[in-house]
Amino acid sequence: MGYFIGISNIFNNNSLYKLCKSCHPPDIILDDDLALYTGQWFSEDLGDSQYGSGVHSITKRGRGEAIWQLPINVSGHYKLYIHSPGGDHLARKAHYVVNAAKSQYQLNIDQRHPSQQWQLLGTYFFNETAQQYLKLKNNPNSKKKIIADAIKLTYVEAITLNKSVES
Repeated sequence: MGYFIGISNIFNNNSLYKLCKSCHPPDIILDDDLALYTGQWFSEDLGDSQYGSGVHSITKRGRGEAIWQLPINVSGHYKLYIHSPGGDHLARKAHYVVNAAKSQYQLNIDQRHPSQQWQLLGTYFFNETAQQYLKLKNNPNSKKKIIADAIKLTYVEAITLNKSVES
């Protein structure tokens, strides 16, 4: 269970976590209004199926990007999720770019999944110093609308895997 935080994260440094070795950062949730947009995006209110007060959408003919800067204050592995209202009117292949600490990942995500759910994009290593972001790019050849809703990062505890050897 985490706490909602925005760009103005109250944990501006790691001192709180250094005091408690077993503590980990709260979930980071960035709604669509915290993204930076290029192109012709429109604000919409989709009611109960959206996260927060609205979403941004871009039509199939538009060109644009939505970029969420990731405010990571504690280095480690994080599960990265997107929230989408879902529906057949949305794109089957929304193009996301995850810029993590040391790598960049390209993903095509089906935004038609059931509404009001968080969809896992994967687990990535983020650190405190790299410029890290999640980018959603519109494909002007798409026949469906693309939606930018909230994103969520959940810190993953370090796990030691025991390898069993069979004789």
